[in-house]
Amino acid sequence: MSLNLALSLILVSLSKEYDNFVQNYNMHGIGKTVNELHTMLRLHEQTSPKKDVAPVLHKLKPGALNLYVGNGHRAAVEAIGTFHLCIPSGLVVIMNNCHYAPSINRGIISVYLLKDNGFVNCFIDNGISASKDGLLYFHAIPRDSIYEIDLHCANSNDSSIYVVSNKSAKLNLDYTLLWHYHLAHISKKRIEKL
Repeated sequence: MSLNLALSLILVSLSKEYDNFVQNYNMHGIGKTVNELHTMLRLHEQTSPKKDVAPVLHKLKPGALNLYVGNGHRAAVEAIGTFHLCIPSGLVVIMNNCHYAPSINRGIISVYLLKDNGFVNCFIDNGISASKDGLLYFHAIPRDSIYEIDLHCANSNDSSIYVVSNKSAKLNLDYTLLWHYHLAHISKKRIEKL
């Protein structure tokens, strides 16, 4: 059985819960092996929010808690709960103890709390890269005096899941894929012609 047929059979057999994963894989999963697909599926299962678990939300009394923002003003917190941040790669960052303040129109994530939840934060290339269990989840870039998660940039994790390792001898990177995603958005077929 050919590799493409095996991968197609696996993807077709997945339930509706995996529709976003399949769509993402079909757009960006060119050249993956069955083992790589299996690893990606296991990661998707681990990071997907569970259906039967309702997000915990603790409403607060008015004025019970305030957040102090950069301009010196206070923002009233109405509730504390769990938030599932969906990254375009299909990964989900489950953030506990999130404070909901309706007057703040941008989500703020504490680097310290990411560290407490097992994330490794590296300040590199004029930004912050956040990884967990050896996988790069997202890259945050400075914008308006704060770091924002870059959900639309090819340098973030919107095109693939990258394995983070400091053992360069064991890295198995597809350089044509990296070229495609980071340099000029040139297709793999075009690179082969070059």
